Amino acid sequence: MKKIALLFITLITISINAQTEKGSFMIGASSNLNFGSAKIWSENDGYNSRDTKATNFSIAPKVGYFIMDNFVIGTELGLSYSKSSYENGSDSYKNNSFVFTPFLKNYFLKGEFKPFIEAKVSFGKNKSENNYYDAFDSYNYTDESNIFGYEFGAGIAYFINDTISVEFSLKYNKTKNDTTNGDYTYHASSFNSSIGFGIFL
Repeated sequence: MKKIALLFITLITISINAQTEKGSFMIGASSNLNFGSAKIWSENDGYNSRDTKATNFSIAPKVGYFIMDNFVIGTELGLSYSKSSYENGSDSYKNNSFVFTPFLKNYFLKGEFKPFIEAKVSFGKNKSENNYYDAFDSYNYTDESNIFGYEFGAGIAYFINDTISVEFSLKYNKTKNDTTNGDYTYHASSFNSSIGFGIFL
């Protein structure tokens, strides 16, 4: 009985390891969908509180190819949309972005749990639109910018079976947005965590 159990565990381990071998493909994605509302107010006289609603959506499918055992190169395409509007239905802010992200990823160890490190470089476009109305006039401002960024991260992947993994990672990223009209450059950096999944073929 012990020999049968040992053989079964060995076969599972071999099957899992095969998914990160040279010549395998990896498919994955992460997404985010949020709806929210907030109330904005001021203690100054003459300013009434205003309710605002916000919607945020993003998706980032990716595909990779193992050029050697446990080492994958690939690309990720990120799409995001956000909108905020006030209760009067006229004032609003919209933002759309598209990002192309090549990446490198290396897995370690054998078995169901595999630590990994990864690095990414991002290139993309961003467009924002701000509509504002007051008692005297209306304003419509559109801003476009070029995106460049990079990211480093580390985490661990848990292989549920021989084709599907769930991954948790901690990341540091930095981005720069240059407006196309040259008015300003926006920089941002952050540490964050994420949960994703992978399909190995």
